[in-house]
Amino acid sequence: MAVAPLITAADLPDSDEADDAAVEATAVVRNYCHWHVAPSITETVTLNGGPSAVLELPSLHVTAVGAVLVDGVAITFDYEWLPCGLLRAYPWAWGSTWRSVQVTFTHGLPDVPDDVRVAAKSVARRRLVNPRGLRSESMPGYSRVFAVPATGELGSALSDVEREILGPYRLGGGP
Repeated sequence: MAVAPLITAADLPDSDEADDAAVEATAVVRNYCHWHVAPSITETVTLNGGPSAVLELPSLHVTAVGAVLVDGVAITFDYEWLPCGLLRAYPWAWGSTWRSVQVTFTHGLPDVPDDVRVAAKSVARRRLVNPRGLRSESMPGYSRVFAVPATGELGSALSDVEREILGPYRLGGGP
């Protein structure tokens, strides 16, 4: 499922590479956060069953839970959920095998938060300035050092400040 990007080329300085930079920055931020953050979407995920009565949905902003299936059968027992992504079953646990629970739910913030947009734009701008992901470059009479590589492994493209900004949106806790 294609999800709208967190930023677009219109958020960046005019460049032939702005579209690619926006897409890459969105991927970097979503990879770090472990979920799409925004916008609100409805999707179905497959989760592992187990002895716990609580399942963690891959989201920090759940607004609705639709169908819940265990081993392919719609559940007939009560369950409740919290906006932070927890789903609790009554009176028993969620199946006994891996990939045995399917949940259709709506989640994500309706709009991209300003701080997430700032972090994504920072990543994208750095990619525009340093498209090859260099740490430094030099030639006779000239030397330049880049603070953070713009490409490479997705998580490595974030600065410490960007990680701190995105911490509240990251599944599993802060930076």
